Parts: sequence; C-alpha cells; structure tokens
Amino acid sequence: MLTHLRATLLTLLSETFGPSCAANHSSAVLRTEQGFLDIDLPITSVKKVGGGTVRVTALGTVEGELTGFAIDLHPDWKAQPLKDANASFYWGTGSYRSIGLESDRFVTLVAKHYGQSVSSDIKMLAEIPTDVVGLNDNPSMILSSPTRMKFCFHADTQARCAEVFINIDIEAGRLEFREKDPAFKAALVRALTEA
Repeated sequence: MLTHLRATLLTLLSETFGPSCAANHSSAVLRTEQGFLDIDLPITSVKKVGGGTVRVTALGTVEGELTGFAIDLHPDWKAQPLKDANASFYWGTGSYRSIGLESDRFVTLVAKHYGQSVSSDIKMLAEIPTDVVGLNDNPSMILSSPTRMKFCFHADTQARCAEVFINIDIEAGRLEFREKDPAFKAALVRALTEA
C-alpha cells in the first residue's frame, strides 16, 4: 500500500508541477570501483503513458550538474524459467529517453568516466529502444516491487552491442545505473548518442 501511495504521489507531483517540483534535485551517488561505474539517481516521476508503458524519470545532482534520463518499460513480458535454478528471466522491451540537457550531461558524465574524449555538443538521442531482461524480477510488477533488469542495446549488431544493468526501487525512490562489463564502454556511449 505504501509503495502504491508513493508512486501515486510522485506521479501527481510530476504531472501537476513538472519533474523539478516532484523532488528537490537530491544529490545522486556516483561510485567507481574496480573499473566499474555505478550511478544512483533519485526518481522524480513515475507514470503510465500510452498502451500501459511505465515511464520512470530519474534526476539528481552529480559532480555539480543536474543529470538524469527516463526509462520506459513496455507492458508485455514473457517468463523464461532457468534450468536447474529456482529463478526466471522476464523478456520484454523498453527504451532510454532523453529529458533534455540533463540527459546530455548524463552521457557526458558517463563518457568522461569511461575515459573517452567528450565533445562539447554531445547529445543523448531522444529515444533509444532496447531489449530488456528482468533478472528474476518481473518488470510488469515495477510499481509494487524493486526490479533488477539488464538493458541490451543493438543486440543484433555485434560491433554496436552494449549492455547495462538498471535497478529500480520506486518505494525507495532510486534508479541505479550499473555498468555490466567494461568491454561495453565505447559501444554504450555510441548507443546513447548515435542513431
């Protein structure tokens, strides 16, 4: 019940006043450990958009800059039980969405921490479709329980393939960006910025 009330409140605040009033732009948490980049962003908006898609927007201050993006999770998920394990994958689709300058800053931040040269006009694409895998968590239940997922960019093109973990806990108000594999660094930045 508390989870539903929190999600409803976030939605009402963001739809009535815009994302900037739904949260006070809390600080995000950035960690780099053993060559991996992790960024935790406060959730500022949760709402349903066309056809039952759930959109989660996260926005926070990182290294003095307001930074964030949105995630769309489409409504259809197919369970795949894992052999010899009491667990399942849940296969579906979603997308990363730019929220403007804050998303451009997010891409710049990621590229910088990946050791890549960053041009001053780098921009996140407006929408980046992805395959999504719920990792023993069903993304269709995201409004009521924490959800761990893997987002797969350009899975059909080896040279551009990239993956990243996204964990969303609406009750805690947190979206976690987790680097999956350092081998995907360059491809992930390309996936977010190049059509």
